[in-house]
Amino acid sequence: GSLRMGRDAPSLTTIATGFVRPTDAETEADGNIVLVDEFGNAVYRLHVDGSRTKLADIYQPDDVVIGQDGSIYVNSLGGDIARIDPVTSKMQVLLSGLKLPHGLGIDAEGRLVIIETGRNRILRLTP
Repeated sequence: GSLRMGRDAPSLTTIATGFVRPTDAETEADGNIVLVDEFGNAVYRLHVDGSRTKLADIYQPDDVVIGQDGSIYVNSLGGDIARIDPVTSKMQVLLSGLKLPHGLGIDAEGRLVIIETGRNRILRLTP
């Protein structure tokens, strides 16, 4: 399941259950949470009202980051980096053929940073 912890108190609240192996989550500007379910092979949006929407099917998603424009970036342990449009949920593969990409980030200029564990390197995706 997914838990929420308050900032002012050390209490945990269950906000969602039923995932196979959730490995990462990011909060969108509107308060919704984007969650990747690695062994469930899917990306979900957990809405503030408690409902859930599947955004994409992707093989073993491991990490998620949200870009400055709201774009959702996800890595697949199969070697892909994908962008999910936050409005249409359309998924586009940006890179493929990576070896065990583990870890995503957004740099100060808004560019996607990727850790490619299988080749011991860090990449920056430039437009």
